[in-house]
Amino acid sequence: IDEDYIVMTPHAPLMEIVTEPVLRSAAEAKTFLQELRLLARYLGVSDADMEKGQLRCDANISLRPIDQGTGDELIYATRDEKFYPKIEVKNINSFKAVEKALEFEIARQTELWEAGTPPSQQTTRGWEESTQETVEQRAKEEAHDYRYFPEPDIPPLKFGINVPEGSNVFDVALLKARLPETPGAKRARFMDQYGFGSTDTRLLIEDKAVANFTEQVISELQEWLAADTTREKAEKLWEEKKSEFARLVAGWTLSKYFKLLNEAGVSIKESKITTENFAELLVLIYQNKINSTAAQQVLEEMFKAGGDPDQIVAKKGLAQESDEGKLAEAVAKVIAGNPSVVADYKGGKQNALQFLAGQVMKESKGKANPQIVQKLLKEKLN
Repeated sequence: IDEDYIVMTPHAPLMEIVTEPVLRSAAEAKTFLQELRLLARYLGVSDADMEKGQLRCDANISLRPIDQGTGDELIYATRDEKFYPKIEVKNINSFKAVEKALEFEIARQTELWEAGTPPSQQTTRGWEESTQETVEQRAKEEAHDYRYFPEPDIPPLKFGINVPEGSNVFDVALLKARLPETPGAKRARFMDQYGFGSTDTRLLIEDKAVANFTEQVISELQEWLAADTTREKAEKLWEEKKSEFARLVAGWTLSKYFKLLNEAGVSIKESKITTENFAELLVLIYQNKINSTAAQQVLEEMFKAGGDPDQIVAKKGLAQESDEGKLAEAVAKVIAGNPSVVADYKGGKQNALQFLAGQVMKESKGKANPQIVQKLLKEKLN
């Protein structure tokens, strides 16, 4: 190699995590790995992207006999708790592959047990994506065959509790105190503090940037609720309204906003929408100043160019019409122009009311308040 053109490759540290044999299904193993990846990302250890080789999995699996219960019921053995020869599926590079490889091994080893020839020694196998099967690689050695030796450049690390200052022993309590909030803790807090449901919570904290965005939006909404009132009243009002606001935040973030982000191929960090403006848009929706259709137009405009939602609503004339006097004129016009549909409604066909409401919305160019339209139609028709 020409010494003037040496390319230095940065070394990536390797961390190996070994679990206790407590996972009981392929789906559980997959979920554990996904949670491990999320933890690594939250702690800033790694992006832990399996497709990029930043995370790999060696999955060990063994079966044990079961006791026969009453009838056809099979009960896991309570007496036989020893571990039988395990099979290790090496270097799996996706969560889906981990689940499929373990499911295949469960089926394969079950056949061996039923044939009276269970695995007699530990072996390693590889996962073949093309055939959706595991293939044998080699028999595993015993521990003494590996010829382990100490790593001279990494001395043993010592840990303790209440360690004196200046000691070469790491204080566990201090290390824990420096850790950021873990995904599990954040998941519990989102549900308790903000009122999010379990499914919405799981999706919102999957990306730390999305979780931070969500919390900032919630903070903006809390400030809006707290305006012109005492702290005590604001806190009480939030407890009363938080579930409603949680549904509003989650619905517009996970559905409408995520759709725009995915279509554009950008992350929430790269978006032009600020947390303040997103919260302002949700307030407009909450106050029924714009309907869902108009709100979607405002969100798209904010996504394209940023900007204040109030100004976009004013510029595009998207404010929702809630004046009953003005809407009554549109309702009367629609009723007069659709006598057969009116007759259907009076004959018991409830779907006819939805058609008439749609015509009023069309007449108002989408600006009419749907709740008021429904109210006026029922009053006129009944």
